[in-house]
Amino acid sequence: EGFAHGDLITGVSSDDGLFTATISAVGGANEARIFDTNQSNTADPDLEANFQNFAGGPTLAPGNAIIVQETVGVASAIPDDNGKGGVITMTFSKVINLLGFTILDDADITIRTDMGHVFNHSVSVDHGFAILDLTGEGITQVQQLEFDFNGASGAFDNLIIEEYVPPSHVPLPMGGSLLAGALIALGYARRRSGSAT
Repeated sequence: EGFAHGDLITGVSSDDGLFTATISAVGGANEARIFDTNQSNTADPDLEANFQNFAGGPTLAPGNAIIVQETVGVASAIPDDNGKGGVITMTFSKVINLLGFTILDDADITIRTDMGHVFNHSVSVDHGFAILDLTGEGITQVQQLEFDFNGASGAFDNLIIEEYVPPSHVPLPMGGSLLAGALIALGYARRRSGSAT
């Protein structure tokens, strides 16, 4: 939320400062830009709050979102999402798990990762939104995310990630192997004493 409406965005950091990511875009002006959804009288009224997830349902006013910029040149400072889609790529400074994000407008987004995960979700309602919880999707151990808008306009916001922590290798307790050695030695001693009698 620290960016202004129309800012060109090439990198971000998490709220806690633990993660950074570089951002690039292809499609339209080949730029990722900030669209402040709380603005009015913008170049793209479909991305102005309030968004609705279904008729009569709750609304959302998310503030800043990321778009693929449509126009080039001087007008590129006026944010407008690209109606023919595009791809925004985020490369993280650490390996992460993707836990969720928000889709805005009537976007159709495919997420691809450098580890081969593919996940698709769309919002079929113009001026709609969807808050995605991906905790059960297993989108883990990734360092790069691609948000492909599949030939349509739209935006995303509120990326929720966590640092990937590899499972630790837990060796057998030393006492367990010593105990096994003692039992083997005891069996050997018992056999020896039995044969001497």
